[in-house]
Amino acid sequence: MVSAVDTGFNKAWWTIVDTHVHYRFLLLSCSCSARGGEGFAVTLVIGLFANVFTAVFVSKVIFDWELSREGK
Repeated sequence: MVSAVDTGFNKAWWTIVDTHVHYRFLLLSCSCSARGGEGFAVTLVIGLFANVFTAVFVSKVIFDWELSREGK
């Protein structure tokens, strides 16, 4: 079961990276526009970092914790 979770997270990592690369292009276009999109761009950056942290780190810690409890 542990190897299945590790394999899933390793495969999902590249999907998460791909998604966030596209959002960074959106961020760049918003921050460079003359329409005042800087606030939206800053909010988007904060959301991106929170999303990656939650999707990768927190989820992995929860799965590892649950799997370690099953062995006891």
